[in-house]
Amino acid sequence: MTQVSITKAASLAKVSRSTFYRSYINNGKVSVTNDNQGNPVIDTSELLRVFGVLHDTVEGQDTGGVREANDPNILVISELESELQRVRDILRIREEELHKAEERELWLRDLLAKSQNQLRHEEKDDRPWWRFWG
Repeated sequence: MTQVSITKAASLAKVSRSTFYRSYINNGKVSVTNDNQGNPVIDTSELLRVFGVLHDTVEGQDTGGVREANDPNILVISELESELQRVRDILRIREEELHKAEERELWLRDLLAKSQNQLRHEEKDDRPWWRFWG
């Protein structure tokens, strides 16, 4: 996906740079990464996820990778990537739940076996039944 600077991201989202920092970056709503030179950049898929539609700042001005972000194919790809990430997260959670359930089942089986073994030892009485009265 196309990555843009924080200033450009704020203008694409139609919010001020300070509001963008305060409301979205500092609160963790938008993820910021660093490019090869160490500059903070934001992936346009993050902007699409949070804001929905991106807006060009000036009509007729060359916006570089911004026009790519508004291309319908790019939008579909970013939505699919987001969906894939959500599905992977759900799968990871379900696998953890399955592992916990399997551990719980083993623990319960062990507890049942111990209880049954204990009952067998308690029921075992060496006296004949007629010795009950005397």
